Amino acid sequence: MVNPSTHLENDEFGYSCYTIVIPAPPELTEPLLEIERAAGQKRAKIPAHVTVKGTL
Repeated sequence: MVNPSTHLENDEFGYSCYTIVIPAPPELTEPLLEIERAAGQKRAKIPAHVTVKGTL
C-alpha cells in the first residue's frame, strides 16, 4: 500500500512520521529460518528493510 506523503498533514503537535517497508523475499528468509529453528530461536522478527522518515 502506498500513501503519498505530499498530501498528509502533520499532527496537531507538528510531528509527522512515515515508513517505507520492503519485505525480504522467500529466497533470502527460508535458509535463515532453518538455522533459527535449529538454534531454538523464539523471538519474533520482521524480515524486511524498514526506513523511517519524519520530523520530530
